[in-house]
Amino acid sequence: LSFGVTDTVDASLCVPAEHIETRNTDLDFMTHGITDIPLGIKWRFLETNSLSLALKPGITLPAGNKENGLGRGNINYEIFFIISRSVSHGRAVHLNLGYDRNENNLGEIQNLWHASFASEGILYRAIRGVVNIGMDRNPVMDADTDPIFMLGGVIYPVTKNFDVDCGVKTGLTRPAPDLTFLLGTAVRF
Repeated sequence: LSFGVTDTVDASLCVPAEHIETRNTDLDFMTHGITDIPLGIKWRFLETNSLSLALKPGITLPAGNKENGLGRGNINYEIFFIISRSVSHGRAVHLNLGYDRNENNLGEIQNLWHASFASEGILYRAIRGVVNIGMDRNPVMDADTDPIFMLGGVIYPVTKNFDVDCGVKTGLTRPAPDLTFLLGTAVRF
């Protein structure tokens, strides 16, 4: 849930749920439920006709069951720097660079980073397509590979103020989740 506090400041709340299933010859594992809850503010401090710069600080509340892999067990904080640029009518590119303080009791790395690049454009009439590729620092202490992902999706405007979107996210390296299906809506008041 995201809402505009002012023309340049948005507040957001997310209540995520996950279903995790691991299958291999040694261990089968499945869990599902609410994960940690992120709260954030996005401040667009520069906005021109074709360029937008924003900062997005946030905190994550420990609502998930950490014993089942659904949460970190501590309050965490993060900050993202976002650059968005319109490159032509209906097309835009976005760069996200972030830092996440991973307070945890699991022996994971505490200072994590994120980088991603996305592109969006009109596919057909008002239907927009989105492609995103990104990389996160692996929180596992001795890991030699970071999770890299790719995401593709479409956004369909049902009305002027109501969008429906869906997408698929796939891992490009072993530490990234193999497959994630995404569904969402956006309502503008």
